[in-house]
Amino acid sequence: MKKIIIMLSILFIVGCSSYPNYKQNGGSTIGGGRANFFTFTLGTSGHLSIKKIDNIKTGGLGFDKYVVKSGKHILSVNATNGKQNRSGNITVNLLPYKKYQLEAFFDSGKYGSSPARIELMDAINNSKLRTYYLE
Repeated sequence: MKKIIIMLSILFIVGCSSYPNYKQNGGSTIGGGRANFFTFTLGTSGHLSIKKIDNIKTGGLGFDKYVVKSGKHILSVNATNGKQNRSGNITVNLLPYKKYQLEAFFDSGKYGSSPARIELMDAINNSKLRTYYLE
């Protein structure tokens, strides 16, 4: 029984540390986002997950915050509002020591068909920096 508990503990620790850690000096932080309950129910906003950074899988659900070296990066993202799913790559240019957040919006709501509008936000000032579209 003791061996089973030790094995399960080891598997739990290894499983939780499976995504890459992009810590660098002068790094920037970027994260995907979850929609709030009300706007997700309406379908006007969605969950956005970061699946890859520069073609390296992030692991987990993709909602984590990632510290990356400043500069240009290609992010593979997925946006969903429960009925519509949009995936694609976006290129971001991140400044050193900044915190960024990605948010997803669906202008047609849950039952329409529209591109996902991805907003790159300054996470500190809550200001919109750039807009991307996923068809």
